[in-house]
Amino acid sequence: GKTGDGQESTSGSDSPQRHKSLHPTSVATLCSPKDNESSLSIISSWRSVGGDDSGSLINGEHFIRQFPVRKQRGDKKECPFTITAKYCTRNNGHDFSLNPLLEVDVEITIRNQLIDHESVEFEFSMDSDDDVFFIGAERFSWSLGGGDELVVPLKAVLTASGIYDIQSVCLAICSQEDVPPVLHRFPNQQWIVRVNK
Repeated sequence: GKTGDGQESTSGSDSPQRHKSLHPTSVATLCSPKDNESSLSIISSWRSVGGDDSGSLINGEHFIRQFPVRKQRGDKKECPFTITAKYCTRNNGHDFSLNPLLEVDVEITIRNQLIDHESVEFEFSMDSDDDVFFIGAERFSWSLGGGDELVVPLKAVLTASGIYDIQSVCLAICSQEDVPPVLHRFPNQQWIVRVNK
């Protein structure tokens, strides 16, 4: 039966045992260590002044349980990776008549956003064009487990002053041997470098 402190007691053949019952919206239940890292439970407590002239306070709470923050499984059409880059966005005063090439250090991070998932095999490549080319590991195959990340150091080489988008990453996701890889480019991301005379 229940005791006065909200605990339940059970008796067995050995000795009495006490089990604490938790309210479904308690912090211990909402933030249970049993939950995986793909979801989040949110507790929002709020207070508002009433709309009438009395100035009364209205208090409330809202609970969102198991709000997804990362995918557990991948859709074959969606890219399971995110890419980010660290680089210098501006270079002032490079004299291309003295040195015809300007090298910009670029550090690309590829992160597998899936969790509870086996490794995802992919091929990394950089699409060079007439304005920008790259020095370093421009093409390679790799495998990343769920939640893992890989940092790829490169140098973007520029030959004139101007404004450049150096984002030209292509990831080919290899799912099965008999199936052609699914290509993912990231046209909505721009990594802009401005080179002044």
